[in-house]
Amino acid sequence: MKAKTVIGIMFLMCLARMAPAETTPDVTVKNLSVTGRVLGDNVTITIDATVDVARRGALLDVVSGNLVYQEGKMPKRATLERNGATYAVRMKSRGEQHLLLTFAVAANRQEQEWRQALFGIPNAVIRQLTMICDRDDLEIQFGGAIQVERKKNAEGKTA
Repeated sequence: MKAKTVIGIMFLMCLARMAPAETTPDVTVKNLSVTGRVLGDNVTITIDATVDVARRGALLDVVSGNLVYQEGKMPKRATLERNGATYAVRMKSRGEQHLLLTFAVAANRQEQEWRQALFGIPNAVIRQLTMICDRDDLEIQFGGAIQVERKKNAEGKTA
């Protein structure tokens, strides 16, 4: 019987708090979910957030790390800004707003077969993180996660 190869990806900072330096208190993240996809050595994350904006022109840091914006949907007239390793959305309207943004994340090779993808996301009352894997033999670790569950999703992929 052939031994199963285990290649893992560590997401050590994905549940870490981002530094609040650029985020104004005029934006409250009400709901936040991050869905990641692992395809070979490539990792993407999609941030789905509902925010409450108290002031026009408010800035919300949405993600930081070694990543690149791919696509997304933002509120009307909102703009995506990059400051170093941080992407932020400048909100042009007040009230409840919805963001859906996808980024490619660099997965760096660590010891042996481990890859490490590090990124920061905003604080929210509830943050849900799901990683969908292209293979069943991947081991995923989330630093600081309260509850981790491994199961098959509707498409039969390991999540």
